[in-house]
Amino acid sequence: MPFTDELGDEWKREVEYVGAHLKLSCPDGTIVSILSRDGGGGPIRYHVARSSCPDLYWPPDPTNTHYGERCPCERCVERLVGATVDELRAEVNALHDAVAENRDTYFLRYLESARDVIEREAQSRRCAFHRDASAFTDTYIGLTRRQVIVRYDKSFREVEHVAVMPATESYPGTLAGALAALRGEHP
Repeated sequence: MPFTDELGDEWKREVEYVGAHLKLSCPDGTIVSILSRDGGGGPIRYHVARSSCPDLYWPPDPTNTHYGERCPCERCVERLVGATVDELRAEVNALHDAVAENRDTYFLRYLESARDVIEREAQSRRCAFHRDASAFTDTYIGLTRRQVIVRYDKSFREVEHVAVMPATESYPGTLAGALAALRGEHP
């Protein structure tokens, strides 16, 4: 028996609505997780990309106001990306209500700056640091007296230049380059 949809199109059989699947992406485009709701409604489920873990109810703690997770891509280098729970819930609800399109991507924003990530790494390595706010530059001094000089953009959200003293190696002017310099890894 043929099925006629709300647009008047005739189909051989009725198609079942499978639900909404919202891919959560870092600002660089890497999918970090997926939020989904089945066609019958019900709770939002959460799946970590590239993981064999079972889906979880989302948000795991109903008192959370923000969602965030560390992105493993080369540009983010474990930087925390996310959004508010209300923003994401509204996006899944809108997607679920628009049955014509059930897959979309939501680009998360950085919840911490490049400077936050580098400072956390420097602290874990017991580095001292000197801040020159007028030049947007921090100098991190390790236990071996090796200095890593990092210049940031005016918002401190991105790395512009990395230098090492004594100048034995050259590192790219990226967050990944700055972290490799702090860790003493070869570029």
